[in-house]
Amino acid sequence: MDRWPTIRRLIWAALAMLLLPAGCDDEGRHQALSFFFDGVPPRRSAAAGKESSVAPEEKTAVGAPVSNWHLHEPIKDCTTCHGNQPRRGTSRKVQLVAQVPQLCYRCHDDSSASAGWVHGPVATGDCLLCHEPHRTRTEALLRKAAPDLCFLCHEPQAILAIQGHAEPSYGRCVDCHEAHASQGRNLLKPGKSQE
Repeated sequence: MDRWPTIRRLIWAALAMLLLPAGCDDEGRHQALSFFFDGVPPRRSAAAGKESSVAPEEKTAVGAPVSNWHLHEPIKDCTTCHGNQPRRGTSRKVQLVAQVPQLCYRCHDDSSASAGWVHGPVATGDCLLCHEPHRTRTEALLRKAAPDLCFLCHEPQAILAIQGHAEPSYGRCVDCHEAHASQGRNLLKPGKSQE
């Protein structure tokens, strides 16, 4: 097993940690992180300022695009999900006011309640298998764009073997399938036939 990529990341992280205090303000720290790492999210203060300039019709149902980032609405007030609990420093245990999916259902409908067919992660209450809770570059706060997200669980070759799932069309999974729940078998949307 090649450990060099991991060692290199650790070296860069250590260098970044040494340089972060050099930037006294948020802008300096953000610039230092952006220099060393790709995909550093925008600063919260910058994201909040840009978000207000986005027209309501340009916002997605779940998140608002901010410089190619989609933000979860509660990110403006951490206490919505995390409460007023003191931060535990280095603890990796996430502090939430309720367990997932009940926390999600405080704002989002439980689409599985009246559905005939429910997607596995929804049925088990594992919203975070597909969705990021804070921000992401994909719509609906998905961890990856479709079909790559779908292929985390569904085997690509098995999908391609299904009639109607030829190369040009299989990448648009949500054109035919509901992501959460459906009255149709195989999570098919109304009007889509099972062939």
